[in-house]
Amino acid sequence: MKLFRTIATFALIVTLSLTAVAQKKNKGVYLFGVSSAFTDTVAYFTTVQYLDTVSLTKAGLLPFTPNYSSQLENYLEVMQNESKQTAAIFYSPTKKKIDKERSKLMNRYRKKNKFNVKALPAEDFTFTPLDIE
Repeated sequence: MKLFRTIATFALIVTLSLTAVAQKKNKGVYLFGVSSAFTDTVAYFTTVQYLDTVSLTKAGLLPFTPNYSSQLENYLEVMQNESKQTAAIFYSPTKKKIDKERSKLMNRYRKKNKFNVKALPAEDFTFTPLDIE
C-alpha cells in the first residue's frame, strides 16, 4: 500500500509538472520593432509589447512576422509621413531577453551607425495580434 501511494504521488507530481510546462509554453510573446530608411538617419524603435494571444510555433518562430513588420511600416508611412521605411521585428518569450536585445540594438544604432533614435511610445503605436484562423 505504501508503494502504491508513493507511485501515485510521483505520477501526480509528473502530471502537474507537464501541465504547467504546457501552459507556460503558450503564455504569449514579447516583441518590439525597429524601422529605418536607407536614405535617412532616423531609426524608430517601438516599446517592448506583450501579446498574450500569440504564441511561438514549435520551431520557436513568430507566426506572420512579415505582417507585424508591415503594421509598423504602415504606421510610419501614414501617421509619421515617413516613406520607404524598412521594419524588423524582434521577439522572445521572456521579457528579460527582449529588453536586453532592444537596449543592445539601440546602442548599436546610436554609436556605430550614428542614427538619431526615436522611440515610439505605446500610446502612439501598438502591434495588433493576428489570428491564425
